[in-house]
Formats: sequence, structure tokens, C-alpha cells
Amino acid sequence: MYRSDPVQESGLRTWCRYILWMDDFNQDLFHIVELGCSCGDGIRIYTQEFPKYEIFGVDPFADGEDSPHGEAGLQAFLEKHGKDPHIKLIRKTSEEAVSLFRPNTINVLYIDAVHTYEAVKADIKNWWPIIKEKGWIGGHDYSDDFPGVKQAVGECFFGKATVLLFEDSSWLVRKNDNVKIN
Repeated sequence: MYRSDPVQESGLRTWCRYILWMDDFNQDLFHIVELGCSCGDGIRIYTQEFPKYEIFGVDPFADGEDSPHGEAGLQAFLEKHGKDPHIKLIRKTSEEAVSLFRPNTINVLYIDAVHTYEAVKADIKNWWPIIKEKGWIGGHDYSDDFPGVKQAVGECFFGKATVLLFEDSSWLVRKNDNVKIN
């Protein structure tokens, strides 16, 4: 069984509460997608912080058997969330899953999948049209340990949008359709 990191949990709760504080969707239901949902700890936090939700966890669970992105992670995810009808598991890569969503349909996207520059940049570029205007995009591991994450986020948003950074190395940007992702 995987245990969540207290700093990461605190940071993700702050991330969620910031979104709710700034929210002007004036709606009851949040559509949330997490790329790289692993064993579902982040999704557990979303269910506690967002009042009403429909959550999509995207992860192919293709890593080794004992990995949080392998069979052990899948089993942990199903134990935590398998009976919640408002949580949908999509066992696909980010590139495969994006085609399942129409443009402007989700409120919140959290990227915590592959941490290379190329993967993070592709996730931002591919999912940007799916996020509603004034929706939120963010992710985890904006740190020196993951230079590809920092480079991709910087290239996509610095000088174009405000990038908020949180204590657990999460990052957050409010979508503005005037921002073009290349």
C-alpha cells in the first residue's frame, strides 16, 4: 500500500482551495482530470475539497508490477475509488485519452504523468483546448529534480500567464484563451 506524502497532500489541498477561492464558474459540478493518477491519492483529495465533482483519472498502469503506475497502483486505485460513480478510470496514455474529451469541457487538469520536457509540453499543448475558459491547468514536480517540468511550464506560460507555485512543487495557471500554446 502506498502512503501519501504529508507535504504533497498539504500542497495539493492548498492548490484545490485556491481554485475554489478564485472560482467564478458558479456551478455545482467540477469536471477534473488527473494525468498520472497512480494509486489515487490526489483524487481522494479532490473528492474531499471539491463540493461536487466528476473526476477522470488517466493512467495506463503499464509500469512494473510493484510500481504505483503498475498493477499495485491500479489495485490501490480500485480499492479507494472503485465504487464511486463520479470517478472514472481511463487506462490510456495522456495522448490516447485526450481524444475522449470535447474542447472546453473540463474545469481542472492536473498533470503528474511522465515528467520529461517532451511529455509535459505535449500534455499542456494537447489538453489546453479541452480546458474551459477561466479553467485551471497545473501539475506536480515543478522542481530542480525534474528540469523537464520546469522547462515545459516556463516555455508555455512565463510571460503569458501567472504561474503560481505551491509548497509541494505543484504549479497552477488560470486558462485565458488569449494565451496560445505552441
